[in-house]
Formats: sequence, structure tokens, C-alpha cells
Amino acid sequence: RAPLPPRRAWTQHGPRAAPAGGLPRSVPRWGRKRSPGAVAMAASAGQTDNNVLFEDVFDVRQSNRDGKKFDRVDRLHCRATTYEVDFVVDVNSELFSVSAGDRITATLASSVSLMRDDPQKEDGSFVDNRGITLLDSYEYAMYGRVFDYTHEEGAHVSISISCGGLLANLRGLQSELASLQMDQVLYLLLRRGTAAQPPMQA
Repeated sequence: RAPLPPRRAWTQHGPRAAPAGGLPRSVPRWGRKRSPGAVAMAASAGQTDNNVLFEDVFDVRQSNRDGKKFDRVDRLHCRATTYEVDFVVDVNSELFSVSAGDRITATLASSVSLMRDDPQKEDGSFVDNRGITLLDSYEYAMYGRVFDYTHEEGAHVSISISCGGLLANLRGLQSELASLQMDQVLYLLLRRGTAAQPPMQA
């Protein structure tokens, strides 16, 4: 398997707002944790169908397979449970700690809004003015851009995303990753396990 692009490519198209550690200032580190039921109701009404580009549950098979490069960053090597997709993602280990053998849910979305009228600005930055969002169902969020889209043998593609210094890469059949395109800006949302997180207690 081809390795992820070198470090110099990490911020080639990453958002300028992202600080060291990879979490953009425009996205809260933790959602407000309102009732996941409200999020599920909005989703069942079809309000998120146009926003979600790809979603699956992944088994974390290895962590830092090639050694730990940075103190606060873990590189997770994952395999999807539904699609034939390999997923490699860098995360801030102080904010999102998982190990080999764990299971995570990953969602790529063009917007975190649950409203039919998307409140995103034209530049893609998040507008926190509509209450409950997809962020409420996830523990960890990054904002980035697809900076490399490579066609491989057997109708497979390799798609790399830069999130202001942290990388993610998906490899699989083009038909299963058809919603992802070169230069696309998106949110990468992660949570441990397969179910939405319970509300945070005040």
C-alpha cells in the first residue's frame, strides 16, 4: 500500500484557522451534547441526507504502525465494517484516545447543519446559530479539504484529506466513495463505538 503523502503536503490546502494539534477553532472540540434523539429525528426526516458524503463503522486495527511521529498525534489504521474501505486518520490523542481493537464511527459531511436551509457561509466555515447539529452526536471533529485524488487499479481510488496539519486517507472502490471529489471541503466527524453519545450532564 502506498504511504500517505509526506508532511509538506499536510497543509497544502488546509484551513488557515486550524491551530497546532489539528482541531479548527471554528468547530467545537466537543458538541453541546443535546439529546441524540433530536439528532436522530432530524436525520430520519431526511434533513442530513444531502450533507453526509460517507459514513461507516470502522475497526481500529493498528495505531502508530510506523511509530509515533508527534507527541500528541496518533495515526489510526482502520477497516470499514460495511464497505471495502481502508481508513487512515491522524487524531489529537489528548482529545480522542482510542487503541487497536476499538471500534469507531466516522462520518464525512459537507455541512454539520441538520436544517434543510444550510447555514454555512459561502467559504464553508461553520455558523453556530441553528441549535442542534451533527456535532452533537460526535466526540471529535476536524475541517479540511481533499487535496489528493488518485485512481488505482481495479476501479479503486485513494483520497487524501488535509485538516490543517493532520491527514486522513480513504482507499476503496470509487463507487463506494463517489460523493468525494478533488478540492472538496468537508467535516470529518468521529466518535467511539457505533451509537450516538449520551447527553453531557450539566
